[in-house]
Amino acid sequence: MRMLRTAAVTASLIGTLCGCASIGDKPGEIAALPSRTDGVQNILVARKSQFKGAATSLFLTVNGVDVAKLRNGDSVRFGLEPGKYEVGVRCYTSQFPGLLEWRHRVREIVVRDDSVELSIVVAAGCRINDTTAN
Repeated sequence: MRMLRTAAVTASLIGTLCGCASIGDKPGEIAALPSRTDGVQNILVARKSQFKGAATSLFLTVNGVDVAKLRNGDSVRFGLEPGKYEVGVRCYTSQFPGLLEWRHRVREIVVRDDSVELSIVVAAGCRINDTTAN
């Protein structure tokens, strides 16, 4: 009887854990980087070079569209016209050991002026660490 109860509790826990591990959107086809009509490249996105997550790629998104694949230490420049945008990073990561899932973190940015360059640092674990105007 005790063994049957233990098996039922174990099955219940496995069912609960599997229910929490939702798979988000996988990266789609990589679209062209956004560009400005005047050719100015005012956005710099750099992926931190670090040991954690070094073997995995991060996918850069602008307004929900995958526009670049960033490997460890990569950076990319592109241009955005003045306005509001959602810049994000999508990655395959684990919040709990053994439960991998696609995650997508987004940060809203506002491009106000043609002369300001915006630098964004992303890191493993889908982190957007820093956004600075230069």
